[in-house]
Amino acid sequence: MDLLTDPWIPSRPIERGEFEQITLQQLLCDPQKRLLSLPRDDMEMAATQLLISIVQLLWPPEDLNQLTQRIIKPLTADEFFNGIKDYKADFDLAHPEYPFMQVKGVAAKDVTGMDKLMVGLTGSTSCAFVNQPGQGDALCSGCTAIALFNQAGNAPGFGGGFKSGLRGGTPITTLVQQPCLRTTVWANVLTEQSLDKYYPGWRQQDGHDFTWRQYAPACSPHAWG
Repeated sequence: MDLLTDPWIPSRPIERGEFEQITLQQLLCDPQKRLLSLPRDDMEMAATQLLISIVQLLWPPEDLNQLTQRIIKPLTADEFFNGIKDYKADFDLAHPEYPFMQVKGVAAKDVTGMDKLMVGLTGSTSCAFVNQPGQGDALCSGCTAIALFNQAGNAPGFGGGFKSGLRGGTPITTLVQQPCLRTTVWANVLTEQSLDKYYPGWRQQDGHDFTWRQYAPACSPHAWG
């Protein structure tokens, strides 16, 4: 499942219509106004952050004027395909060599179930809510991608006690909300002009390879199964 071309974004029309998993192109190029449609607030927050991150990387607006135009008017098909053409294999959840936000061939003493990616889905029998074992196996590809992103960016570390997340302390995220998902995503994207001013050096970092494509240690305390 490729996040750039396949339908994975859980959404619903603002006015009328049923739940539908749409493509990134539908979200960014279709004028129909939509909202995320997930049963959990933490997953909707993670899905929003993931979409903002993808758009920030592939279509960074040059300045405030271009950003304003993109909020007002959806991308054209040409603009969309020009944005994804250099990233066709980078966002594939099941890529044979470097799947999205995963490392292939990790050796682990114990295999960690997919349930651990989801807050509240645990095999523990001492929790307030006990879930059926193996529920994580029923995750659709879209929710799996969102959960992987949420684990890397927002979730606490594994194990007992109090531990920092994979990135250290969990960040406090403040986002701007617009009337629909498409405009909300664009309203939280930074312009190249702003990045040059407040985050110098980003252009050099922009050329770095994705973490899941870089060399990973042969042994890790966790592997997904």
